[in-house]
Amino acid sequence: MSARVRGLGLALAETTDAGRRVLARRLDEESAIVEAQEARLAEVQRELAALAGLEVEAAWIERSLKSFDGMWEMLTDANRVVLVQAIVREVVIDPDKERVRIALVGRAGAEPRALAREAG
Repeated sequence: MSARVRGLGLALAETTDAGRRVLARRLDEESAIVEAQEARLAEVQRELAALAGLEVEAAWIERSLKSFDGMWEMLTDANRVVLVQAIVREVVIDPDKERVRIALVGRAGAEPRALAREAG
């Protein structure tokens, strides 16, 4: 609870009826602000926890990609197909514009990401 809210609460106990109504309204307003700030803080803490998880995931992906060539060479053609299908949702080739668009499969709850590469 903020010092302002505590101060309003103490002042509320020591005032007349008219002043008490004004202070009670201000106390309600300040309390609502504090509640909103606490809710935002909780939201930011959840976002930070999610980001920490992404950092761990990014580190794992980085390690995996650094050793990907060796792993790819060890895979059979059938396993390569399964791996690509798990990663790539769609490939669209536009020969007129010499453009390839690859849509990646998104993580659970995430939108698929698209990569575009111009030929040349």
